[in-house]
Amino acid sequence: MKQLLLIPLLLASINLVAQQNEKEQKIIELLEITGSSELGEQVYKSLIDQFQQMSPEVPKELWDEAKSIFDPNGLIQLIVPIYDKYYTLEDIEGLIEFYKTPLGKKTIEVLPLITQES
Repeated sequence: MKQLLLIPLLLASINLVAQQNEKEQKIIELLEITGSSELGEQVYKSLIDQFQQMSPEVPKELWDEAKSIFDPNGLIQLIVPIYDKYYTLEDIEGLIEFYKTPLGKKTIEVLPLITQES
């Protein structure tokens, strides 16, 4: 009898994991569409450049190595749980749809410029 009670629980768990994997994949798709990992890399390298200017006594090779160790996949894995916390699967799907429209594509293109000028 206990085995019969465990079957619905097991099926519900499998369904929850499948939904989570779908949401994670959609978040990654959204991050790719918006170029978030590329933006993260630009910000990271810009910060390294600023630190380099503030510390000219540190050898250039160290700064070059610091720039080379950036891992876009690692950044994405850090960002996914944050998006998961604040957005539902439906929200993510809506954002993906928006960013595939002409206005969404323009937003992706000009938002970094707006941010920089701000």
